Amino acid sequence: MTTTIWQTHEYIRLSAGFVEEMMRYRRRIFIEKLALQLAAGACLACVFFLVAPRCVGADPLAGIIFSLGRNWQRVALAVGSLWALSALAGVGLAFVRPQGAMLVPLAAMSGLCLRSASLRPWLWEYGEHLQHLYMSMVFEVLAGAMVVFVAGCILDGARRWATDNGWSPLWQEPFEGEEADGVNITHVGPDHQFLGLFAGIGQTIRGLTGRGNATEAKQARSTVIGLVLSVAVGLVLTVILLKSPLRGQVVFAVFAAFLLATWIVQYVSPMRAMAAILLSPILGGLVFYALASFSLRGVTGPQSWLSVKLYAQPLPIDWLLAGTAGAMVGAWVSHRMIETSYMEKVVEDGQDTKESINE
Repeated sequence: MTTTIWQTHEYIRLSAGFVEEMMRYRRRIFIEKLALQLAAGACLACVFFLVAPRCVGADPLAGIIFSLGRNWQRVALAVGSLWALSALAGVGLAFVRPQGAMLVPLAAMSGLCLRSASLRPWLWEYGEHLQHLYMSMVFEVLAGAMVVFVAGCILDGARRWATDNGWSPLWQEPFEGEEADGVNITHVGPDHQFLGLFAGIGQTIRGLTGRGNATEAKQARSTVIGLVLSVAVGLVLTVILLKSPLRGQVVFAVFAAFLLATWIVQYVSPMRAMAAILLSPILGGLVFYALASFSLRGVTGPQSWLSVKLYAQPLPIDWLLAGTAGAMVGAWVSHRMIETSYMEKVVEDGQDTKESINE
């Protein structure tokens, strides 16, 4: 009898603690969402009105392709803006999820995509050398990938610096390290917890090379499979969503395609390494540009631009900024949904157990 009373009291205490923790969690994610929306909106407005007009080339009707304009001041402005926003987001948003913090500078710099004109004037100008045009765009995507990677490193370092200097607490998974009656309350498991940029890359390499433990090997395989699936699903969705060469439609298609692709794939084969999520739209752009270059081999003449497929008309900045921003949104949303559903299940299980004991 004494044991039953003690068990009932213990389960009531745990259930009350879970409910209270759930209420704190809901307030926490509300603050997180509000902070990200305000930060991304304010930074996007600044980039769109202040930075993007200065990044447009000599021909305002031609899309922004830095490697063709050869104006290094525009390149320096765009790169410096992304890195500066990454540092600010790292310091000011250390308390949010890493993929959420990375979303802010990428979404803000997507103002370049919204301000840019279309690819068509470049297709007209390079009608006799379309392969050269696409090789230049491949080079820009590769160079831009390094810029985005450095931005991720800056954000990762800024988050640690802000935490070490007491500016802001670093994001931690809810209930991290707590257990109750054999139920591990650390999100849905380590497969869905995100690592910093370097930590994610390091663990993936250790897992693939056999230098890590069995868990790291499993997570590394999941990350690689998830990356491949994200690229494949993102490309398919881009083709489905891209119905015209209008700039708004192109930016939306790339953004939405990789948002949905990352969201879906995180349930199938989670990618813990944020670098893999950043890489998926960049690889997608390279695949499409390679297909376009191959299909346009030998195509010349004043009407050659008509042979360019819709999937080959997004600009490099679309894959590097709008695509990666969409992938970060997909990762952030899926992480929150999985986390919330798991925590609600824990609370419900605790309540059900309490009721069964009382009966």
